[in-house]
Amino acid sequence: MTISNKLHKTKNKYYERCFIAGTSSLSKITYEQEEQSVAELRSLVESAGAKVLAYAIQKRKNPHPSTYLGSGKLNEIHKEIQKLDINLLVINDSLSGTQQMVIESMLNIKVLDRNAIILDVFASRAKTKEALLQVSLAQNEYLLPRLRGQWTHLERFSGGIGSRGPGETQLETDRRLVSKRISVLRKKIKKIYKHRDLMRNKRTKNSIPNVAIIGYTNAGKSSMMQALCKRTPTIADRPFETLDTTTGKIWVKDSLHYSITDTVGFFSNLPLELVAAFKATIEEIVGTDILLHVIDSSNNNIQYQIDSVLNAMVDLGIADKPILNILNKSDIDNQINTDDLEAFINSKFKNSLGIIRASAINKTGIDEIQKLLKFELFGITV
Repeated sequence: MTISNKLHKTKNKYYERCFIAGTSSLSKITYEQEEQSVAELRSLVESAGAKVLAYAIQKRKNPHPSTYLGSGKLNEIHKEIQKLDINLLVINDSLSGTQQMVIESMLNIKVLDRNAIILDVFASRAKTKEALLQVSLAQNEYLLPRLRGQWTHLERFSGGIGSRGPGETQLETDRRLVSKRISVLRKKIKKIYKHRDLMRNKRTKNSIPNVAIIGYTNAGKSSMMQALCKRTPTIADRPFETLDTTTGKIWVKDSLHYSITDTVGFFSNLPLELVAAFKATIEEIVGTDILLHVIDSSNNNIQYQIDSVLNAMVDLGIADKPILNILNKSDIDNQINTDDLEAFINSKFKNSLGIIRASAINKTGIDEIQKLLKFELFGITV
């Protein structure tokens, strides 16, 4: 097990002080892959308002059925937790309700899993009625199988990350009430599905092509949307800033135009509850003609992010769609060999329409993107 406590040295106690723990195995996930995943989780935890003071990665064949890491390793982590005054442990995996209760009883601090962190970040980002409904549905579906120990957990460790949303004010909720809430939310979201279906059918009937902007979260998709069709979505340098699809029009000539849609960013190992809840948003991608894949070319984990996007595409059944890969943030200096990177991208995507280096902020490469889309959608070369 590797432990690092050099991430933050501050002793401020007015925020949640977090320790992240994960596991690696040669057969399932390598140590390097788990390190990348832990770094990704750290960005989410800190985006949610906590400070990550230390992390540990344990090499083991399989997670322990009740303690996940094993009692011996938990005792080691407990010493670090006491030394650093940690009050939140986050496991880089999905925990069962039993595992969560056992670990909390052993360490006497709040314990959350990766899914709870992602759901919490989504809850803090949701602003529109549609996003709020979808996040609430995902939270309640995540909560339902964990009710047995959830109230004890919330009573002991109230407030902070993981307590936003349905659990914060309804500690007495039982399975019947949560199930009823899920039913109500599904009915409300079903109306959203119908509205989106009407809009898609209208575009199809009018033969309006659609381009969907996809990519890893925080790759610059909303900035690219702004650069391409002069709309101004909310843009911030943090994960999952965009939770609602934003659709605009790009006019080619006279009455000829196509629609372009900004979508929720992809992320490795998204909770199934979120994927299901955001079905209406995801369907915007499934029904598109061309995928515009925005890649953060300045990110050191770029291949990991590309692989995560490709895995999500396979899961959604859109891996064979025509895709234009955009190396965004190309104005930022980095040590990445672009020739090797382009070879890697070409090896991953079967129906690649090409690779364009661009910067949504400086507007470089935008004309080239628009010309290629105009040709692919309408056969126009001028």
